[in-house]
Amino acid sequence: VDRVGLLPVKAAQRDYHLVVANVFLIGGEQKLLGRSGLRKEAQPYSLTVQLAYQDKATTGESASLSMRRSLWIHNTQRAKANAKLLR
Repeated sequence: VDRVGLLPVKAAQRDYHLVVANVFLIGGEQKLLGRSGLRKEAQPYSLTVQLAYQDKATTGESASLSMRRSLWIHNTQRAKANAKLLR
């Protein structure tokens, strides 16, 4: 992970409590409908990570409200893997 929203990771860790909420692995082998039937196609893998955050200076009720907000991080590194790795 290089950035959290518009902030570099170090600045985000300094100012916010960060907790991983969801991680999605996207890519791999897909089946597509072609003219003569189904065909298989492999897409590169990527990770999408959703973080919950809380301002370190915030306390009380407003802290629980800010924890519900989330940032989407798209990992800039993509793993190039083919369907053979899935077998």
